[in-house]
Amino acid sequence: MPAGYQTVIRPGEAPLEPTLIAPPTLTHRLQYRTNGSRRWVQLIGQVDLVNRVYVNGEQQTLNYWGEFVYEAPAVRGGRAQVTVVSPLDEQADYEISLF
Repeated sequence: MPAGYQTVIRPGEAPLEPTLIAPPTLTHRLQYRTNGSRRWVQLIGQVDLVNRVYVNGEQQTLNYWGEFVYEAPAVRGGRAQVTVVSPLDEQADYEISLF
């Protein structure tokens, strides 16, 4: 693998084509739901598969496509601190309003 490139290798699959290592970024959306009298919000995010994601200090599990779901009560003023860390330990911090 050339310097400055990355790939993902999954058991039983061919490695993905190498791509340039990009700075850690996050795309996200919010989805609200109600459970009885309580309102919940889901922070649904996506990052590059090689990155690690922490929400309020807790590492998130990524699915096959680099997506994660964080759920919290939907309260006025609710926020989530999201940190995305690349394999090179570059870090991007996001503060996301959950309400």
